[in-house]
Amino acid sequence: MGDFNGHVGKWILGFEGVHGGKGIGERNLEGRMLLEFCDEKELCVNTWFRKTKKRKVTFSAGGNETEIDFMLVGRKNRKYLRDVKTIPGELQYRLVVADLDKRKVKECVRKGMAER
Repeated sequence: MGDFNGHVGKWILGFEGVHGGKGIGERNLEGRMLLEFCDEKELCVNTWFRKTKKRKVTFSAGGNETEIDFMLVGRKNRKYLRDVKTIPGELQYRLVVADLDKRKVKECVRKGMAER
């Protein structure tokens, strides 16, 4: 999770395994760099979930609303995410939270313990 200040936008072209196609706005240089980093490190960005714009916006100021904070997760671990959304609160910044599938995480932990 991080404050990347990059706009990954809504288009997945060139980043099919990284970007889920449900971001908002246009991609900027920082967003492209973030997607390239994710592609290189086999990560994906939390743009896989259908949400209203209100639940995706992480920063708003001067009438502009943007999505610049993201959860990054390993591609293999994406199956553990049930949902990623923002929590309204502050006027400018919104907290990004992830809901995990408890059963799948427990199963993963048990397998990890058995391998030790």
